[in-house]
Amino acid sequence: MQWIDLVFFTGSVYGLAWIITKSKLFKPVRDRLDGVKFLGDLVQCIVCTSVWVLQALLIIPCRMGSSLKPSLGWAGFGDWLMLTGWIVFSSWAIGYLLGDAD
Repeated sequence: MQWIDLVFFTGSVYGLAWIITKSKLFKPVRDRLDGVKFLGDLVQCIVCTSVWVLQALLIIPCRMGSSLKPSLGWAGFGDWLMLTGWIVFSSWAIGYLLGDAD
């Protein structure tokens, strides 16, 4: 694994989560889901959204993802669990530093 891959991947997850939770583009979606108990929380919390963005990026095939995933060295459930933990921590830390964490 190269650190630049992990930095790029982390930034991508955080950026996509930020678009969903903070941008004007998704504000109508957030407002519409605000009354829905579980889904409303998921689109308001950047850490929660980062977890679901990560899962989507790991499942959905994409050109950049296919070249990045092998470089991160996916081997199984343990790697998935550690990467999920990393995304939770890093999203919270970045969000806290930028004032985006709730």
